Amino acid sequence: MPVVWVNASCGVTNVIKDKNIKIYDCPVYMTPFRTGLKFIFVVQLPTDRNPNDWVLKGTALLCQKE
Repeated sequence: MPVVWVNASCGVTNVIKDKNIKIYDCPVYMTPFRTGLKFIFVVQLPTDRNPNDWVLKGTALLCQKE
């Protein structure tokens, strides 16, 4: 996964609208302890595979300051 630059904004600004691209709505957490309290936001990642494959594997991203 490449580095993703995140900054604060009001509202959703980058929604993929092409219906031919498969999208996995990947959850982003503050820590490896994946609870609702540590959930931050969702990143839309394009994928060649079925997005449900990533759901079944429990795929998520973690934030890191350094």
